Amino acid sequence: MRTWTSAAALSAWLAAGADPQTVAKRAGHTVAVLLRVYAKFIDDSDDATNANIAAYGNRRS
Repeated sequence: MRTWTSAAALSAWLAAGADPQTVAKRAGHTVAVLLRVYAKFIDDSDDATNANIAAYGNRRS
């Protein structure tokens, strides 16, 4: 099992696409603090975001 330091774990989880609200809760941070410090690790893929939005919209129809 890989051992993570706190900062490394948070960075890796965000880079892997984990939900920022979940990561913040697990880290004991607010979402605002998490995003201010770790935002650079969040994948900014428009394709993935657009697919998630479309999938959500299709569920609600």
